[in-house]
This record gives sequence, structure tokens and C-alpha cells, in this order.
Amino acid sequence: MLRRQLNLLLLTDRRLAVNFPDLTLVDPGLRNGYAHSYFAGVQQRIRDNLVAEVNGLGSYGRQLITTDVINRDFSTPAGRYNPNLPDIAYRANQGFSDYNALTAMVRYRTSRGMIQGSYTWSHSIDNQSDPLIGDFSI
Repeated sequence: MLRRQLNLLLLTDRRLAVNFPDLTLVDPGLRNGYAHSYFAGVQQRIRDNLVAEVNGLGSYGRQLITTDVINRDFSTPAGRYNPNLPDIAYRANQGFSDYNALTAMVRYRTSRGMIQGSYTWSHSIDNQSDPLIGDFSI
């Protein structure tokens, strides 16, 4: 009976939303994320003084920690699931990140020095760049 009255109080008393602390829920199965990196390259001497090189590299992160905010103002068309509670952060292993790059380089040696030209293409994508933002702010 007491628990039922307490639940009713949480759902109906608007004053609780003002004084209610921030909530962070953590997935009980939360584990450390992991990353794999790779690199492969080819270098070819075209002439005695001309070398070309092409490299590919990248990394993949999986099961990274993410923070989803539930019970926010636009959770439902009518607003929050429970207007008496603040935003609730939920931490789980739902994150991923991918980074891929390709580099190309040409090096020409002369008797007076060296000339080098390089180009780098890279692409990075993830589903949450700052999962812990705000947790450690001063």
C-alpha cells in the first residue's frame, strides 16, 4: 500500500520535478568496447630517383559506450513520458565508429635535395561522438 501511494505521489506531485536529481541508468551488462586497427602499404621504385607509395589504414570500434537521453521534451508527441521527471541518461554498448584513410606519396630526389608530394583522403563515421559529454565539465 505504501509503495502504491509513493508511486502515485511521484506521478502527481509537480514539485518533485524541480528538486529531482539527474538520473543516469546503466545497462547491467555494460562491457568495455573494443577497437581494431589495420594498415597496408605498397612502395614502388619507379626510377633510381623516383619512388611512389600508397597506404591504406583505419580502425573500427565496436560495442562502444553510448548515452541515450530518455524522457526528453520530445519523447512523445505530447512531450515527456513522465513530465514529473527530468531527462534520464541511459548508458549501454550501442556505439560504433569507423575510420578509413588512403594516402599517396611521390618522392623525387635530385642532386640538390628532394621534392615530395602527398595526398590523404580520410572518412570517419560514428553514431555518437561525445557519449560522456557533460559528465566531467567544471
